[in-house]
Amino acid sequence: MASASPSPPITSPVEAGAGEASQNGPDASAPARPLGVAQAAPYLQELEGLRGVAMLLVVGFHTDGLVNLITNRPTAGEVVSSAYALLRAGGDLGVDVFFVLSSFLLSLPFLRAAGGPAPSTRRFFAKRALRILPLYYAAVLAGALVNADRIADLTRALPYVLFLNSFAGMTSPLMPFSAVWWSLATEWQFYLVLPVAAWLCRSASGRWVAALGLLGWAAAYAAWLAGWFATATIDGHLSLGFSLFGRAPAFLGGALVAWIYKRRGERVDAPRPHARAVAGDLAVLVIIAATGWLLQWKTTLGMVSQQVPWHAYHVLQAAGCTALLALTMLAPTHLPALLRRRTIVHLGVLSYSMYMLHVPVLMGGFAAARRLGIAGLYAGWGVRSAVAAAVVLAACTGLSELTYRVIERPFLARKERLTGRPSTSALTYRTPPL
Repeated sequence: MASASPSPPITSPVEAGAGEASQNGPDASAPARPLGVAQAAPYLQELEGLRGVAMLLVVGFHTDGLVNLITNRPTAGEVVSSAYALLRAGGDLGVDVFFVLSSFLLSLPFLRAAGGPAPSTRRFFAKRALRILPLYYAAVLAGALVNADRIADLTRALPYVLFLNSFAGMTSPLMPFSAVWWSLATEWQFYLVLPVAAWLCRSASGRWVAALGLLGWAAAYAAWLAGWFATATIDGHLSLGFSLFGRAPAFLGGALVAWIYKRRGERVDAPRPHARAVAGDLAVLVIIAATGWLLQWKTTLGMVSQQVPWHAYHVLQAAGCTALLALTMLAPTHLPALLRRRTIVHLGVLSYSMYMLHVPVLMGGFAAARRLGIAGLYAGWGVRSAVAAAVVLAACTGLSELTYRVIERPFLARKERLTGRPSTSALTYRTPPL
C-alpha cells in the first residue's frame, strides 16, 4: 500500500449510531470514556485498545520505512522474519483493523433497527461529518499551504475536500500530508453504501436486491483478480485496489461480526470456564502467527503484492482481522483485559489525530535530526536512529494530544449532543471474561 491510515475513531456501538444502554442504566464503575460517547451508553474499552494497537502498526510501518530509506531495506525476494514483517508491512494490516472496526460499529445501529423505525440517515451523516471533517479539512488546508508557491496553488486542496482522491488523476499530491488520506475517501464510500444497504434489507425484495449487488461485486472482484479486466494506468489500478471495491472484504467482515454480536453478543457475559478462555487465547495466538506469516509472504513479494492476483491477500488479511474482532467481542479470552490497558486505550483515543500528523512529523523530525549530524539516520536501525525515532514519536504524541483537544473535542461535544439520550435495551457492559 502507498501508506497506512485508520478510519477515524468510533468509540462504541452507541457512539456510532442510535445508542442503547443497559437495562440498569450506566454502570458507575464503568471506565472513563472520551468525549463524543453518550454518558448513558456502554463504552467498549477493548475496542479503543484494539484501535490503539492498529495505530502502533501504522506508525511502526512508516517509521521503519524512513529509518531504512537508504539501506537495509528488504527487497523483493528477500525473506524476513514474521516478527519483522509485522513492522515492515503492518501498516496495511492496521488499516484493515480500522476498516473492520468501523464497519462493526456503524452497522450495529442499522441492525438493531431491523423491524422498527429506521435510523435517521441525516443524523448518521451529520455525526460522521462532525467526527471526521474538522481535523481532515485542517490537514488539507495545512497541506495546501505547505505545497503552495502561489495563491492559485491552494485550489489543489479542493479535490481532497470532496474526497476525489478516490479517483485516479483527480488530485495532485500534497506531500507529506496527503500520503495517508486515501482511507478516508474509502471510509466515505462505505458511509454512502451502508444506509442504502440497510434500507434495502428492510424488505424481502430489497434483501434480494442487496444479495444480487453483493454477488455482483464478488463476481467483479474475482474477475479483476483473474485479470479479465484492468484499468488503463497504474494509478487507476492502485486507486481501485484502495477503494471500497478492493477493500470490501474488511467492511464485510466487520458487518458480519456485528450481525453475530447483535444475535448472540448483546447479553450479560456469564463467567466462563478457564479452559475455554485458554482455548480462546490459543485461537488468538494462531491468528497472530498466521497473520505474521501472511505479512512475511507479502514482504517477500514486495510491490508485486499490489498487483493482481496477489491483491487477494487482502481477503485473507481481512479474514484474520474479522476473526480477531469476533474473539474480542464474543469469546472467553484474556485479550479484552490486555486491550483495556490505560496506555493503549489512550492511544486509541488519539489515533485519528496521530494518523493525520505522524507522517509529516516523522519526515520533518527525521530531516531535522539528519541536519543535526545524526549519522546513518536513514541507513537502518541502530542506537541513534532508535533514539531519534523515539524522540520524534514522543513529539508526535504530544502534538496529537493538542489537536485532539483543540480541534477534535469541540466537534465531538456537538456530536455527543446529536446522539441524544439513548433508549434502554438489552445491551449491557461486557464483563471481564474471567
